[in-house]
Order: sequence, then structure tokens, then C-alpha cells
Amino acid sequence: MVSRSPDVGEPDVTGLERWAAVVDVGGSSLKCGAVSDSGAVTGESSASINNAGSAEQLLENLASASTSALEAAPVPCEALGIAFPAPFDYSNGRPLLKHKFGSIYGLDLAQSMRISAAVKHTFFCNDAVAAGLGEAVHGSGDSSLRQLMITLGTGLGACLIEGGVPVTGGEADDVPNLYLRRLGSGTADDAFSARGLASRLQTTMSDLPAEIRRSNTEHDHQLDQFGRDLGNFLAPVVEATNTELVVVGGGASAAFDLFGEALVQALPVEVRRAVLGSSAALLGTASHVFAQLELSGGVRGG
Repeated sequence: MVSRSPDVGEPDVTGLERWAAVVDVGGSSLKCGAVSDSGAVTGESSASINNAGSAEQLLENLASASTSALEAAPVPCEALGIAFPAPFDYSNGRPLLKHKFGSIYGLDLAQSMRISAAVKHTFFCNDAVAAGLGEAVHGSGDSSLRQLMITLGTGLGACLIEGGVPVTGGEADDVPNLYLRRLGSGTADDAFSARGLASRLQTTMSDLPAEIRRSNTEHDHQLDQFGRDLGNFLAPVVEATNTELVVVGGGASAAFDLFGEALVQALPVEVRRAVLGSSAALLGTASHVFAQLELSGGVRGG
């Protein structure tokens, strides 16, 4: 692991808290750590990942992150949770992406990583849902409101949360698939992501953070238009799902102070910027793990 973050909260070493090891798989990086059922995070760290790498390489990356998370907990973890981008068979732990992580398409990850001896249960969840759960319960969200969590990362993620749990049924079932919607010659995933913002600013992903802060008339216009376009895209979703609050996270949310005003003006509900950063998905994945342990006694998916 190449970088480690300060711990969130004070880990309980008395053994009274339950702990889960969690891994958040992004398009270009892995984040991991150990999380308690009270929301304490310890051993948070990250490493880069090549999503076009070989199966052997990717499985080694996942196993290494999982092991690091398991070793970070002050007491043995009850389970391992892995957040992964869609499409994915979350019940059986099999990735179904082809444009990313194609070399591990369809593999049983829990078995293929060969760490089953180190942990009794493994659960999988959607990465955008994990981030939404984390923000709703521990961050800038509000558990009393129905909130739409948008993550502007390597791709576009979205989920609907109410009462600390994902909303399903009716229009809500379409929310995780917003990234697939056609927009012009591409998709929402192309337009409303860090990739899409980099394209608007005519820069690379690696140079995007610096370009965001390079204020000039054209950049300001493009960022303002990004916020307006995102708002116009989300407005009918907000209406159809009776959303009361929109929370915006992900790497591109670093430019929220530059595109946020236009986004707010385009939406009929309150908009907040996510505050937990990489910890959101870790906390949300842990929430999913503990809920699954309570509901199913260790069934692997969810």
C-alpha cells in the first residue's frame, strides 16, 4: 500500500466492538481499511491499480488490499466486504465488466483471491451504494431524508438512500444504471465523471486537479456548464424518485465550489458536497457487511 490516511475515530481495543475488513475498488485505485460497527476506521490506505491488468495481477492486488485491511483491525474481523463497480453479480461475487477489469470477468473473487482461511464471510456491494450509505449515515447526508448520492469518479455512480438503507422498487431501481443513459454520441458515464470533466477542460486525468484550479474565462465557462448539464440531467431523476437531497462526491467533486452553483440552480432540492472522501465507501461497505451478517448469518452476497 502506497499511502496511509489518519484513522477516523478511536478504535476500541477492548473487543466490545465488531470489526469488518473493507476494500473499495475504483477504476484506478484500491482503498482499504478496518471499520468497526460504531464507525471507527483504522489502517485506511490506498494503492493504484491497472484495471486492464492480467487476472493474476488484479487478484494479487485485491488479495493484498484485503489482507492489509484484515491486519489493520485491533481484533479479528467478522467478515470482509468489497465494494465493486457495476455491472457485477453481487450475490455470487463475480465481476461482469468488460471495458474495465475484463481479465477477471465472471471469476468467483472470494475463491480466486485465496484468502478464505483468513476470514469466514465475504460480502460484495455496489461501490456507489457504499459511498451513499457512508455519507448518509456518517457524512453530509441526512438519514431522515430520501437522498440521491452521485459519485463523479472514474465513472458516474448513483444510488438512492433513505433511513440509512438503499431504496429499491419502481423508479429507484433505475438509479444505479444512470451511467448507462445515452447522451448525444456517448453515455452519462462519459459526460458526468472525472473523465468527462477532463475532456471538457481538454486535459488528462492526471493533470485534472491542477487544471481545475487554473482559473480563466474558458475554464470557468466549462465548469459552470458542467454543473448546469449535470443538474439538467438529474432534475427528472430527482422528480421521479421524490428525492429530497442530492449529495455529490467522487474525485471530480473537488471542483464543486466551481460548478456547484450552476448545479444548485438547476435542481429543485438542496445539494450538498460529500465530506468523507475515500472513507465514505469504506464506512458504507462496513454498514452493508454488518447488515448482511445480521440478516443472513454469513451468506456471501448482497
